[in-house]
Amino acid sequence: MQRLFRDAHAAKAHVMFSPDILGALFGQNALAMAGPPPLL
Repeated sequence: MQRLFRDAHAAKAHVMFSPDILGALFGQNALAMAGPPPLL
């Protein structure tokens, strides 16, 4: 149970699961703007 909690917590903290960052990246892509490097 503790391992599942740690895995879920680590996944939540991962940058690619952040809606704020993903929204900005998708918006920049939709508007054909230069974004950050792909390995953020």
